[in-house]
Amino acid sequence: EAELDKFVKFIVRKQTPRKTKGLKPPYIREMRQISQKPITFEIIARDADNIHFSYRRFIQNQLRDKFGLAGCGIK
Repeated sequence: EAELDKFVKFIVRKQTPRKTKGLKPPYIREMRQISQKPITFEIIARDADNIHFSYRRFIQNQLRDKFGLAGCGIK
């Protein structure tokens, strides 16, 4: 769990989520893995519905790079 906390801090520093539709930008508090088949992560954030699909894809790609998940489907 501590590894994912460090990961979240790293990706937010690397690229902050942008605000959408004139709203406040989402604030990502934590991420946790909730399933293994398929690998599924849950993002806990303020205004999580406002996280743009491209930022979600950025998170998926960073997860693949950081944890060696190339070729794995991630939800």
